Amino acid sequence: MIVEKHGCYLKSNTLEILPLDESLLSLSTGDDEIIFPEGSSRSISASGADSYQWLDENNVLLGETDSVTLTLEGSYMVVATLNGCQITKTFTVSYQDTFGVPNVITANGDGFNDHWVLPNTYTKDPEVNVIIYNHKGEVVLNQFQYQNNWPETSLAFPKQNMVFYYTIKKGSKTLKKGTITVIR
Repeated sequence: MIVEKHGCYLKSNTLEILPLDESLLSLSTGDDEIIFPEGSSRSISASGADSYQWLDENNVLLGETDSVTLTLEGSYMVVATLNGCQITKTFTVSYQDTFGVPNVITANGDGFNDHWVLPNTYTKDPEVNVIIYNHKGEVVLNQFQYQNNWPETSLAFPKQNMVFYYTIKKGSKTLKKGTITVIR
């Protein structure tokens, strides 16, 4: 910094102005994604600021302390105030998958196990592609963000027990592959 007084210039020591360091705010989870089993809860604490506001994806205020307990999936945000400046961190909460990819369905219209239902890991990611092939290798379903709705009708199965093949991909990487036996 240079100060002028009566035509004289005085130099002071170097003054360094730094932007607010967002790493001063830390969450107890350490991650941007928090996963816990459906039906349970997870407490998250924040540290490094003077005050906190926890908000859900609809900007509904959930609390104003240094911690919050969450029970639902979704996107969340903590707005922390430090020396009059605000730091914002966002994170998502997802339910932990508690089951694997099924290999048998009973498409008989009774309302139980009529559809091939995949874990959230595969259905929520818009980059995951689910492909189902018939016994001839023909594609019968090719869908991103699979909706857990195959088969749409049980009429598509002329035989008693039919075997289909599936591949679950993300980009060029195969995440999972196997068979699906459809029992009518």
